[in-house]
Amino acid sequence: MTFLKSTLAVVVLGWFAGSLGSVAGAQAPQQAPAAQTTAPAEAPADALPPPKGTVLFERHAGDAAAPSEAAPGEAATAKAASEAKEGDEALKGSALSDAERGALTITAWDLDARVTPVSAGLEMHARVTVRNDGNAPLTRVALQVSSTLQWESAVLLSEGSDAARVKLAVVQHVIETDADHTGKCDEMVVELPRALAVGESAVLDTLYGGKIEPSGARLERIGADEGQALASDWDTIAPAGVMLRGFGNVLWYPVAEPQLFLGDGNKLFEAVGASRLREEDARVRLRVSVAYEGDAPEAVYFCGRRAKLVAVSDNSDAPVASGSGIATAEFVEERLGFRPMSLFTVDHAETLTAPLSRAGGKDSEDLLAVVTNDEAAVPRLSESALTLAPQLQQWFGVHPVSALTVIDHDGQPFEDGPLLVAPVSAVGASTGEMALLHSLTHAWVQTGEPWVDDGLAEFMALMYTEQRQGRGAAADALHELLRPVAIAEPDAQTLHSEDIGQPLIAAHDEIYYRRKAAATWWALRSVVGDQDLQIGLTTWLAQPPSQQTASEKALALEGILEKTSKKDLAWFFDDWVLHDRGLPDLTISEVTPRPLPAGQGHQNGWLVSVTVRNEGAAAAEVPLVLHAGELSVTKSIHVAGLSSATERVVIEAKPTEVLVNDGAMPELRTSEHRVTVNLDTK
Repeated sequence: MTFLKSTLAVVVLGWFAGSLGSVAGAQAPQQAPAAQTTAPAEAPADALPPPKGTVLFERHAGDAAAPSEAAPGEAATAKAASEAKEGDEALKGSALSDAERGALTITAWDLDARVTPVSAGLEMHARVTVRNDGNAPLTRVALQVSSTLQWESAVLLSEGSDAARVKLAVVQHVIETDADHTGKCDEMVVELPRALAVGESAVLDTLYGGKIEPSGARLERIGADEGQALASDWDTIAPAGVMLRGFGNVLWYPVAEPQLFLGDGNKLFEAVGASRLREEDARVRLRVSVAYEGDAPEAVYFCGRRAKLVAVSDNSDAPVASGSGIATAEFVEERLGFRPMSLFTVDHAETLTAPLSRAGGKDSEDLLAVVTNDEAAVPRLSESALTLAPQLQQWFGVHPVSALTVIDHDGQPFEDGPLLVAPVSAVGASTGEMALLHSLTHAWVQTGEPWVDDGLAEFMALMYTEQRQGRGAAADALHELLRPVAIAEPDAQTLHSEDIGQPLIAAHDEIYYRRKAAATWWALRSVVGDQDLQIGLTTWLAQPPSQQTASEKALALEGILEKTSKKDLAWFFDDWVLHDRGLPDLTISEVTPRPLPAGQGHQNGWLVSVTVRNEGAAAAEVPLVLHAGELSVTKSIHVAGLSSATERVVIEAKPTEVLVNDGAMPELRTSEHRVTVNLDTK
């Protein structure tokens, strides 16, 4: 069991490094063995049996004791439950089923947060709009926050109005879930005065509070040591700064999710992506107050957006070193998008560096905004960024949309658009250039479409490998990148006949929106060519923001690329972007050479017929190269999904070898096919 726990910990930590911190260039997410921590069985949605197991903490609205003043009996119960042995029924959930938990979609968060870094404190007034997307009316709803926070109250607002307020009885309990770094969450369940119909929304006005301190509990219980766990789960409120990454790391804001476990395959990470996709149109607003002592903090980043903190001192006559006060900022309501709801504060102003010259050389714009106490690492980081900038300018245009903000932190890296939290010294080192290029791509590409933003960032890393190590090394890197895709995709017949899977425009799993998307950009490059793809991307990215759907944006890009390349790309976008047809799977099924007598306009030669079979459901257009010693003839062959195509090639010398695909078009198994030509025509 110790070995199994250690193995699972390594797998999970590797996933955190590879996906949540993909800028580190780590390995693919792996399917962890279902051991040690498993999801509890669901209770029937229409039944209300008594809770199984031990409730760690339960409190009703109106209780006299504050959350921090729990009765001794409650504390003893919590301690006993937390020390329960493997296999016990403790910590296995409440009477609420995961079907009920998963029926809610949050469509708006209106948050008013007060943060006290010196005590790790968080007090939150959260107005949350929920919609019933389940299959049946709901008589009760549940929201979760981190287990170190406690719910205070909940009020139902009539159509979002303060005029009609119905105070709800709050029942809360701590249940297991690895969606939070503590391995548990505090779940509030409220009974509604009337059932929430399918498709109907309700507004809940809630209060909760407590502390958020570092915790590696969820990783330690699957075998990670404390150092490993805290290097991955570093979310905290502390005097050094607020660092909160959101659902999947720390539940500092309310969520409505089923219980999720690291030992249950890849379900936690799939749920994180699915939640982002489901709630990408949610409206989010935040007002934040940060209590400080001494110097006031400089700025706060919320969902990748920056706002300056405005400080109000408690005593304007007191020396700065001994003064205290409140610093505030507000983020107006905006669409959330496909992203985590992250919150970071910085104590001092960012260092602006890596200036890019504007047209005419009269002015410049800074490519980096760096927050670090390691000033010696900044010049190297700036130099690396300026070295990489020409590649990005060539593909996406001269000017970035914004600077890339880098917050120095020694834990595993984290990205939120053009915000990178990572060790500055490592990112600025020569070995960190590929990771930096990945993150710098987000300074240029901010479409809000994951398959574009993350796919192009990974595509740039492949281009970096090709430029420095050659095409073969890039093809090998792409093959490794696609290994999880090959495992995850359904079989070709199913993909061809049914509208299933994850089309790139609606993908929620990083296997698709990052890995497969990078392969799609690589394939598109082979079809239209570097220059036409660069022109098309630059033109498309320069267009003003629109309210188009994801499919409309993809079709707009298709139209631009068809104009620049003079090629019909409908087949490509249909199979690779708008639908999930998997990957091509080519084989050379037949090569038939025959002598070609001399005729008008040509000498003796050979006519070689090459038939290529595609066992995959996605169409492919690949180079076909016929070799005759040092002589070669290259043609292009298009093979639709689950079909064959034949191309005839004339060559003057005796043919020796046929090559189909040279790594230009990603495939399911191998992207290079060679066959020796047999000239025995008997």
